[in-house]
Parts: sequence; C-alpha cells; structure tokens
Amino acid sequence: MTRHTLATLILLAAMPLAVQAAENTPTAPDSGRSAATGSTAEAPPMFKELDRNHDGHISKAEAKRSADVSARFSAIDTDKNKQISLHEWQADEKNHARGAAGVSGASREPSSQTTTPAKPEMNKSGY
Repeated sequence: MTRHTLATLILLAAMPLAVQAAENTPTAPDSGRSAATGSTAEAPPMFKELDRNHDGHISKAEAKRSADVSARFSAIDTDKNKQISLHEWQADEKNHARGAAGVSGASREPSSQTTTPAKPEMNKSGY
C-alpha cells in the first residue's frame, strides 16, 4: 500500500469519531433562556435591559429603571413573587396589545358620550 492510500484510510476511519465529538461539544448558553422557567423564547430588548443580573427575572429594584414598569410592577407580577418573569412580561405585552386594539381596558368602561336607547313603553296589556 502506498503512503497516500494508508493516510486516506486512517482519515476516513477517524471521521465518525470527529463527528461524534463535535455533536457532544457543549455550546454557549441560549441568551433567551430563563433559568427558572426553562423558556427558550427570546426576551424582548426592554426585558433584557431591565434584567441587569441576567437571571431571567426583573426584580423591583431592576424595575425602578423604568417609570412605567415600576408603576405597573404589581399588575405585571401576577404570581406575586416580587419578580417579573419573561412569561409574565409577555402576558402583559399581549394584554397591552389587545387594549391598544380596543378589545380590553378603557374600551370596556362606560363612556359619557354613549347613550342607551330608551325601551319602548308597554301598556298593562303587554302591547
């Protein structure tokens, strides 16, 4: 056998081992993954900005960096654990999107501009 043939055979034999080693190599952690929830959803930029310690939650102290989030912290923190998870953040964003479209929020409250049509008076006989 020639040296080139022997070298080619050795390389071909070693290729499955290289592929297997590459598959088992750990990769960088997913930046959108929440350690507590295991969620792989990508966190919105504002959530990432407020989550200063990158633990996947926004604490009350972290929320103080945004006047809006700080003011609505209790409403967003639906499980009342004094932290806003990515799941709670996304649920709040979804609620705001619906509110902006007129599905919830102020649109459900009575307005002084709307009038209720009067019911027709019925006489005692029912007509």
